[in-house]
Amino acid sequence: MEQGFSSIARGGAIRRGGTLPNILAQAEIPQTPQSAAYARLDGGTATAWAVVLTALDVEHRAVEAHLQPFGDNTKLSEDIHPTTKTIYTQGRFETPNCVWNVAIAQVDMGNTSAATEAERAIE
Repeated sequence: MEQGFSSIARGGAIRRGGTLPNILAQAEIPQTPQSAAYARLDGGTATAWAVVLTALDVEHRAVEAHLQPFGDNTKLSEDIHPTTKTIYTQGRFETPNCVWNVAIAQVDMGNTSAATEAERAIE
C-alpha cells in the first residue's frame, strides 16, 4: 500500500501541502463587479428581493423589527394577495453591499402551506 502511495506522489497527482490550485488562489482575491448594471447604481449597491414566510407571530414581528419603510413613508407597506387574502408586510433591509426589498407573510405551519404560499408570492 505504501508503495502505491509513493508512485502517486511521484506522479504529481498529489500536491504538496501549503500550495493552492490556481483557481482557488484567484477565488480568494475579492473582485469588484464591472458589469454595466452595477456601474449605474449609486454607491455600488444593488437591490434584491426576498420573501420571508413565518409560521408564528413572534417570528413575523422579529423579522418586521429589522425592516425600514420604503422612501418617505413612516410605516411598512402592506399588500393583500388577491386570491388568498394573505397580507404581505413590505419594507427595506439594508446591508453594506445591498438594499433588500423584503415581503413578510405569516402562513399556516407545515411545508405544504409554506410551499403553496411561496409559489403565490413569486407570482
